[in-house]
Amino acid sequence: QAAFRALSPGDRLSVGEGAYRGPFRIDASCRAGTAQAPIQVVFEQATFRGSDDAAILTVGRAFWRFERFSADLEESTTPAFAVEGPDARGVVVDRARIVGGAGTAARLGAGASDVVVANCSFSRSGRGLPPVGAIGISIEPGSSRIRIVGNRVFDRPSGAVRVGAATGASGALPPPADVVLEGNTFVGSRSPAVLVTEAATLRISGNTILSTEWVGGLEGRGIVLEGGTGVRIEGNHVVDASVAVQVGWIEPDGPGQSRPVDVLVARNYFERRGAPDASGVDVESGSNVRIANNLFDDVFDGVVLFGAPPRTERLVIANNLLIGVSRLAFRADDLACTALFDGNLFSPRTPSVSVEIGGTTRDLRRYLFDGHMPRSRLVPGARILHKDLGRIEGVKTRDAGLPVEGVHFEGAAPDLGVAEH
Repeated sequence: QAAFRALSPGDRLSVGEGAYRGPFRIDASCRAGTAQAPIQVVFEQATFRGSDDAAILTVGRAFWRFERFSADLEESTTPAFAVEGPDARGVVVDRARIVGGAGTAARLGAGASDVVVANCSFSRSGRGLPPVGAIGISIEPGSSRIRIVGNRVFDRPSGAVRVGAATGASGALPPPADVVLEGNTFVGSRSPAVLVTEAATLRISGNTILSTEWVGGLEGRGIVLEGGTGVRIEGNHVVDASVAVQVGWIEPDGPGQSRPVDVLVARNYFERRGAPDASGVDVESGSNVRIANNLFDDVFDGVVLFGAPPRTERLVIANNLLIGVSRLAFRADDLACTALFDGNLFSPRTPSVSVEIGGTTRDLRRYLFDGHMPRSRLVPGARILHKDLGRIEGVKTRDAGLPVEGVHFEGAAPDLGVAEH
């Protein structure tokens, strides 16, 4: 702690090998760095142990940079590091290694802004089951301009990342704003890997989400967007999730609900490898939700739309490739919730696959033959060549789609699926 207090802008502190126990605070007793001369702390094989009272390291000053911070939280419910407070801006945590813990491993709290957490790993202790309450990273109300980039989060039963307050909680602080989750790998979360309860401008892109212990029900979901405005979910690869992406939240048998507004779900790859059940996209509620140019690979249910206006309205579902869908190509409580549902290609695993509209089940082939969705097609036998998402055998995808707000394309019209030629 004394060494932290002695640092000035531009200084670099090397923390030598050894075992340390917190808590430590970068608070008003410490100097702030500057954008041109941040204060740097490099941990050289130093390991920190969990504290029962507070985060091991709490950062509340501007322009501090931490590299290779390593902590073993054991069974502690307090974080390894927290960034919070009105002066906590321009903070970077790079290449941290966090093991264990029974609560949130990293907390970005109210007041934190222009914070980057990059190239860090979060994993469980030993070989036993991790504690149920373990969460990787929590981005809390009152924070802004947060970047979570290139991290690896393993075996966090309560989720890899949570954006916003806990479900059902309320407070006076504004939702997290201008948040980016990009290029991360999330493996084995039994709750939603990414749970967003509230956000104002959020981008979730280029992440890999792999469910290794699918256990059914509401668990094992990939990305759950309960609330938020201005959300883009793009270019992610979600494997073996019970539901790859869920938009909106309705409390079962209760009054609670939230409705995301202005959401784009585009150019994602939803894959089932071995899960006993896996679905693509569920929309429980929302307005101006666009689901476009995604590739559904061997899922049981493609797109499920719950509710009717005004709960669910102005949905666009276009230019998606649904290859190997085996149970329901789509389900809609009321197609009045859609502004556009067309331009999709269905290539089911079996000759007969169904759709469900307003509680009535119909054969997909007959439904399209009767003139519904005139720009959509059913083409048996389409397949992905060598897992190259730009090479789809047995069907024409180039310039075969429809324009969708927010989705860039080349040529005369959008292609179908993820790739754009």
